[in-house]
Amino acid sequence: MDVQKECNQQVNEEDLVVALEHMIRMAAELNSIIVTDNVEVGMLTALPRPIWANIRNELIKDSMNFDSLRSIEESICVICLDKWKIDENTPGDSRDQVSMAEQILYGGKDMVNSSNRCSDGVWGMNTEISSVDGIVINRLVEDLIHYT
Repeated sequence: MDVQKECNQQVNEEDLVVALEHMIRMAAELNSIIVTDNVEVGMLTALPRPIWANIRNELIKDSMNFDSLRSIEESICVICLDKWKIDENTPGDSRDQVSMAEQILYGGKDMVNSSNRCSDGVWGMNTEISSVDGIVINRLVEDLIHYT
């Protein structure tokens, strides 16, 4: 979704909520589509840059891939609607702050959602830690948890 309306006006909170609800409905509809032999793009981006660049060049020959990658690359954020998997160390269906932070940062302890933070359902954050101190990232995650 665009975060600016015409005349460079920002999208207000109500418009954002409506758009997010629409995305959730779309995601539910897409869950019924079965894709086989699927390799998530997030996994490919972890390859050495020259290899990923060659794969990307092949992918964008397809117009749908081109449009999808362009949309991702031009985004200020990507929202992932992951399913939360409870691991054996989590009592009941607990959603304490620690388990939520683990899910956000690396997909949880079970590693089921770790390989691609863009395909597993709850929500996650992909960060580059060389430019930001871990304390700053943890504080951001803590604030996000409290805000939601």
